[in-house]
Amino acid sequence: MKKGFTLIELLVVIAIIAILAAILFPVFARAREKARQASCTSNLKQIAMAHLMYAQDYDEMMPSHGDDLVGPWPLMVLPYVKNDQIFHCPSARNYGHLLIGSSDLSYGLNCWYLGWKSLGQVEDVAGTIMVADSDGDNRIGPDLAVRQTRPFPGCNPGWNCLADRHNETVGVAFCDGHAKAMKLSTVNADEAAWFNPSVY
Repeated sequence: MKKGFTLIELLVVIAIIAILAAILFPVFARAREKARQASCTSNLKQIAMAHLMYAQDYDEMMPSHGDDLVGPWPLMVLPYVKNDQIFHCPSARNYGHLLIGSSDLSYGLNCWYLGWKSLGQVEDVAGTIMVADSDGDNRIGPDLAVRQTRPFPGCNPGWNCLADRHNETVGVAFCDGHAKAMKLSTVNADEAAWFNPSVY
């Protein structure tokens, strides 16, 4: 005569499965976000390269962060990428549209001095932020503490649009075209990455 499982044994098995699931689900979620982070970094690198190509065609002038005449900067560099999908981070909640100006875009331009500035004025191209993950604005800037120590013309002291949506890191592309993920605190603390003393 075959003996079945007792209620206690079934409960123990269910408890073990629940514990394993609780341990593994966060690991799977982080792995999935890591894949999205890689896709986002690729987007940022393509965007940075598009800016560099734009600058080559316009006497080293970088595109503006956006105005009523030319629209947001993604429209200005779109001919160099020919795919508006790269302007949208796979982990962003909102899916913006390039024709809506600055609303719901995944990436922001360092408008502290790059908008309508010459690429030749950037002293440290490998250490100066060009574009980064944004929470919905096409402009980005450092945190309020940095802004208070060094005010800049034309910048609203109330916004900080960086978004650390990839396992608490921000995707950042630099003026030499390379891109990487960085901790939000590191990006905010590095004042030299946001401005060029020779410009302001």
